[in-house]
Amino acid sequence: MHPDARAGVALAPLSFTPSRGTPPDAQGEGESTRGLGGCSGVQTGLPVKLAGRAGPGRRRDGLLGALTALVLAWAPPVPGALPGPFDVSYDLRTSGTTIARTRWSLRAAGGDRFVYESHSATVGIAKLFRDVTVVERSEWEQLGNDLRSLSYRYSRTGRRDKQVVVAFDWERGLVRNTVRGDSWQMEIPPGTLDKLNYFLALMRDLARGHESVEYTVADGGKLKPYRFERNGTEVIETSLGRLETVRVERIRDSDSPRETTLWCAPSLGFLPVRARHKEKDGRVVFWDVVSVDGLRAAEPVSLSDR
Repeated sequence: MHPDARAGVALAPLSFTPSRGTPPDAQGEGESTRGLGGCSGVQTGLPVKLAGRAGPGRRRDGLLGALTALVLAWAPPVPGALPGPFDVSYDLRTSGTTIARTRWSLRAAGGDRFVYESHSATVGIAKLFRDVTVVERSEWEQLGNDLRSLSYRYSRTGRRDKQVVVAFDWERGLVRNTVRGDSWQMEIPPGTLDKLNYFLALMRDLARGHESVEYTVADGGKLKPYRFERNGTEVIETSLGRLETVRVERIRDSDSPRETTLWCAPSLGFLPVRARHKEKDGRVVFWDVVSVDGLRAAEPVSLSDR
């Protein structure tokens, strides 16, 4: 369970239909059904429904309780904490053409456990040539403001189908990889992340003000270092309007032809709102945020103060 939820504070989503020029502190995804439901007594742990007949004193107490619940529901998250539940969608494009759409979702799964999913599918003319769907699913548990990976699944269908399962065994300090039915194990150090949930750790650490970070990630049956560094700030145009962002570069080996740059928005808890990735064959792919629901900064962030 998120620390704020234990304190009776709901991780209330912001709901918003994106349009150019809308202030970046009021963004969300129009298709979400949660909307302002984050202010309900169920999520805050405080009753807001006034039922039955009551005297003036009870009505005042009930109204006060409802207002208190509303205030708590909109209380900001703890600075530097892991992000709460959210939904984000992106368009992927190359050579000016949108080739795929991706949706990220993070939701609570009971207790201190969470499920983080990425669902991607080709669209438009790209779909005519390669009708491909990729689903990634990361299950993890929250330990304070740290996360501990439990399992990672990758499924690609439509072209060269592929299934991958990565299961973490922390009692034995092992991870079990299964690819197309073949399995093997390898030792892992504490704090090892998977290929999806390291994004959440990056958002948390950027919010903490870290200039550079490194994560050990179980990737492709190996343990790989994922290193990132801040590289200045930039105001960019997005479907959500103009956003102040921090540019973050992934640091690779000097002989690697791959390049990855992320633009992360402090007003959205340092969510990546744009990315540029160059593959080893020289092909460049961009992905840009389309809609967001459920994220906001722990506190106002002024990039000019950094």
